[in-house]
Amino acid sequence: MGLLLAPLPLMGLILLFGLELGVAFIQAFVFVLLTCSYIQDALYLHNESSSTSSSSSKISPPMNRRFIAKRGYSTLSSLSNSNMNCTSVVLWGSNLYSTLGLKYSNKLRDMIFLPPYIYSIIVGLILSDGHLEKGKFNKNARLKFKQSFKHIEFALWIYSIVAHYCQSIPCLKKTDLNGKVYYGLELQTRALPCFTLLHSAWYLNRVKVLPSNIFED
Repeated sequence: MGLLLAPLPLMGLILLFGLELGVAFIQAFVFVLLTCSYIQDALYLHNESSSTSSSSSKISPPMNRRFIAKRGYSTLSSLSNSNMNCTSVVLWGSNLYSTLGLKYSNKLRDMIFLPPYIYSIIVGLILSDGHLEKGKFNKNARLKFKQSFKHIEFALWIYSIVAHYCQSIPCLKKTDLNGKVYYGLELQTRALPCFTLLHSAWYLNRVKVLPSNIFED
């Protein structure tokens, strides 16, 4: 009997090692995807900034240059001369860049709002798997959204849309449900007044409710 039970600890160690190896592979895969995305953005922005450094005084008013230099980023899709003179129609809110790692002052937080394009997507997230969270000691709310790893492409697509409002990249989350372990990606935005307005309309005593004027927005 003892000989039959002897391999069980070894099998348990092998299964545990396989599980840890799988988690490490998932984390590496997500890290590579996000790193490639940010390298592409960095190279694209660098090429734009280098091409406009010599002509910035001609295409930008002095007040706009001071404001952009102070906050360190621009919500414009491009500062190139051709794009500044371009009359093509661009969906408002679809050209906002990531603000990863930037620090916001209280005045700047009050200036941030949601364009209709992003507002409609966030409302859809609130109606599904997203939720707004407001801490006891935080006057502003933030958006949180989580998806299982098999929906990683959808989660990264959502992050690419709301990255302008996020301070960090999505993180890997582990969930225990009915004895099973599930892995997923979770993203959260900054705590901003624009999300606080949504929180006041969608939550009553910390319970999500359907606003009466949802079809009017």
